[in-house]
Amino acid sequence: MLASIVHYITADEPLLPDIRTGVAVINRFVGIWVPGGAVKLKVTANGTAATGVAATTDSPVPEFGQFVYAQVVPLAFTIPMLKRFDYADAQAYQERRARLSCWLTTQVIGEFCVLLKSLQAKRGNEFVQQLTSTVLPAVGCPEASAQPMLKALQEAPECVSASATPS
Repeated sequence: MLASIVHYITADEPLLPDIRTGVAVINRFVGIWVPGGAVKLKVTANGTAATGVAATTDSPVPEFGQFVYAQVVPLAFTIPMLKRFDYADAQAYQERRARLSCWLTTQVIGEFCVLLKSLQAKRGNEFVQQLTSTVLPAVGCPEASAQPMLKALQEAPECVSASATPS
């Protein structure tokens, strides 16, 4: 099921509502299945610790933490780089349809922000280390650009998904 969510939000031409919904669902799973506090690093067959990959053995869903780090977190940086996220197209905002697209784009970005902040709040330095050692270099983000983003992420207040329903 989790692989299906990632598949549909990374399809060739994903629809913004599909992306938003998929990330919102993953946010809910993170809230439930990613425990807070320290976890052990996964030990590979040769006895070394896998670099930056957390094994959430205390999660009700085995390997969910690894899935999020490997499959979902990079999407927070690659999906906004898609062609459809054209932030510079000022003329498009004059059309009603384009305003809806802009609103959906904002919602998608917001869901990714909630995801990143939730993981940072729950996993702390482990998550920051994963970002700096694996995710950000993989998407071509230089360390000089990453540091202000990481600082802002750590200082941001905790947030709730835009699609979350009040309890």
